Amino acid sequence: MRTAITILTSLPLVLSSACGSASPEPAEPAQPTPAPTATTSGDEEPEPMVLRTTTPVPVPQPAVAREQLAEPLQDLWTRTEEIVAGRPPEPPTEGTTEALSAWAEDPFMPWVDGRRTAIEEAESFVEAIGDDPVQRSVAAALFGYMYEDTAAGIRGAPVPEEIASDPELLEIYVQTLDEALHPFAQRALESYAYCATTLANLGESPWITWASYCLERGQDVGTVFELGGADAEAGDDAATEEGGEASATSRSLR
Repeated sequence: MRTAITILTSLPLVLSSACGSASPEPAEPAQPTPAPTATTSGDEEPEPMVLRTTTPVPVPQPAVAREQLAEPLQDLWTRTEEIVAGRPPEPPTEGTTEALSAWAEDPFMPWVDGRRTAIEEAESFVEAIGDDPVQRSVAAALFGYMYEDTAAGIRGAPVPEEIASDPELLEIYVQTLDEALHPFAQRALESYAYCATTLANLGESPWITWASYCLERGQDVGTVFELGGADAEAGDDAATEEGGEASATSRSLR
């Protein structure tokens, strides 16, 4: 079975065939989409517009109105916006090891654990989406972004002054952070790969921009978090060995 890395590196050819010679437009952050107002006659009241209170995540505009997607996918989209709105806690004002150790214990690690739990709970929406490949691909893109954002939040943890000035300690510290973020980055890669391959295999489609988006984000994740082909396979194996925790999203989307 091809790894996520192999899939992402071979997809540009598939996408170019699906899109013809035109290059896909870059993905733009999604904007809140009001529900369409029903036409009325006589004294009928128009349907109220949907006013969203969440901040849009940077995904392409959907090919249909967001309100026309399956309700579980709409709920997942909103839940994604709510989850990523919870930003990592501000670092302590002091850069000492003691201050940062206390900060890492609380509130940083509770934030990481809370993100993990929230994403796992969001998987319940996937089960209700059904078998439509487009909507499952959109769900995969949303999960990819949640995982990627969490990995980036872990990597952004501050470095104690004493460690920053010591190359050996700094290497150990960065390695520790990488080990903590790797499962999230790996799952982001797998989710983006599923989205990109599924939509690209549909051929010409109004959702092809989402395939391009997932391809580009997956490649960025692999580069930024230094995920290689061997890491991708190891991540799949580890996910299975962990009793399904890591692979729950990937399995439910297949």
